[in-house]
Amino acid sequence: MTLVTVQYCPVCTLPYEFCHVGPTPEECKAKLKALDEAMYEKYWSNVRIVAQKLDDLKLDNAAAPEGADGASTSASASGEQAPATGEAAAPAEGEEKPKKPKKEKKKKSKEAIKQVTITLENRNKRKFTTSVEGLAQYGIDLKKAAKLFAGRFACGSAVSGEDLIVIQGDCVDDLMDYLPEQFPEISEDAIEFEEKKASA
Repeated sequence: MTLVTVQYCPVCTLPYEFCHVGPTPEECKAKLKALDEAMYEKYWSNVRIVAQKLDDLKLDNAAAPEGADGASTSASASGEQAPATGEAAAPAEGEEKPKKPKKEKKKKSKEAIKQVTITLENRNKRKFTTSVEGLAQYGIDLKKAAKLFAGRFACGSAVSGEDLIVIQGDCVDDLMDYLPEQFPEISEDAIEFEEKKASA
């Protein structure tokens, strides 16, 4: 085993390797340069290299996007600088603005809404299980959802069948609020509740 001596910055009290992410990187940089030139080069030369690479990446990502056919856009082909993100390119004289395709209105019918059914079953006098059915229609991974429910409600939860999660205990009210919160694709209108009595 080798012992490593760690030297700490007198300005930010972090090890010198972490001064660049500390609260006062410029003050740390100046103090280290004044104290020890060799350590300054060791720790801050890498920071400059990384910063330069990040700047290069930002410039590469800001380059004009390519069209669908693989050709670059007209602004980049003519040598002009592409507009910044979020700004629309102004059409040249004589050119018309490109028309946006109209969005089709979606008709909601009761058949089109996917239903999530929450069922409360009474196992015996005081013990309940809550079943959730229909999450697979929304493309939700049932095993992950069962794990989320178990952690959220502090109880046992398991996948039972192709599209059914069984949760131990009565957590219907919390589940009605938690489902739309955790899975935004499920609307509150798509959740229905059933109660089943224990069979004798």
